[in-house]
Amino acid sequence: MILLHLVLLLGPGGRHHGDNQGASVAGHQTVMLDLIGVELLCLMAASAALRIARTSTPQLNPHH
Repeated sequence: MILLHLVLLLGPGGRHHGDNQGASVAGHQTVMLDLIGVELLCLMAASAALRIARTSTPQLNPHH
């Protein structure tokens, strides 16, 4: 999703999902950058949660 929103932000016109409601390009870019930031935070939180879960669960088969 981050990549998709970055491509849409940097693409022609910087429009998101065909939005033609007259929003200013600068305002739209700010919203898109905020959205990318939220997506990055979600990615980091999910990565940390998976790492914590992996290190806190005991190995069921220690021979592998």
